Amino acid sequence: MKTFLVVVLTTNTVVLGCQTKHPSDKSLRANSGQDFVLWLQDALRNGDRSQIIAATRFPVQIEDTMMDESTFTNNYDKVWNPESVKVAMNEVPGQFITGNKFIIGCGEVWFERTKDQQFKVTAFGRSAYANAGMSMADCYRVRDFVKQLQAAIASDHREQVAGMLKYPLYFHGQSKTTTLHNASETLRNYDLMFSATLRRVVAEQQIHKLMSQADGVAIGDGFIWISEPSVGGPLNVTSIFEPPLHY
Repeated sequence: MKTFLVVVLTTNTVVLGCQTKHPSDKSLRANSGQDFVLWLQDALRNGDRSQIIAATRFPVQIEDTMMDESTFTNNYDKVWNPESVKVAMNEVPGQFITGNKFIIGCGEVWFERTKDQQFKVTAFGRSAYANAGMSMADCYRVRDFVKQLQAAIASDHREQVAGMLKYPLYFHGQSKTTTLHNASETLRNYDLMFSATLRRVVAEQQIHKLMSQADGVAIGDGFIWISEPSVGGPLNVTSIFEPPLHY
């Protein structure tokens, strides 16, 4: 009696003997954060709940609470609600950089690379700028604010830029620190404050790669800091640092 190894190839499945692997299996899920987002979008589009649950690390953080797998499964539609699904589906995978932790939207979904080099969803509903005391709504406001600042600087609308600063404002130059008390003083010192180097830094800033700390959200390596004086209050540039000449 002879034994044959049968190999069957289809568009979606590879069968070796009696073992079947699908493209959504854990071992084939992703090689990078970009790949994982594409996989997640496909799984959401196809309604593959079991695969999405399998790609979640438990206990998983839901806002300020931790949820086990059973509870998560029972509350799947509340966690993966229309808003979180929409944000995930609209995510641009190419924005991700090399690293272990990744954020979708402004923190609607978090995922990271595990020790075995797989990717797992680890949290939902945590603001990307929580360490700056900002909510997810604030996060979107900050990103819009930065876009407006970029456009105003690029078009040399100096009065608009001056109106986006909080006074008194400290400009930390390479040799000394200057205090600006109002928009008129900013306009008189505009070329000093917004050098060609700083304008380039602002223009090159990618919105999804803004840095946040307790002091607020920063452009570049901390050259322009943005914060809100009160929860839900107006956003302003609160301090500016002059970049090195050859930055």
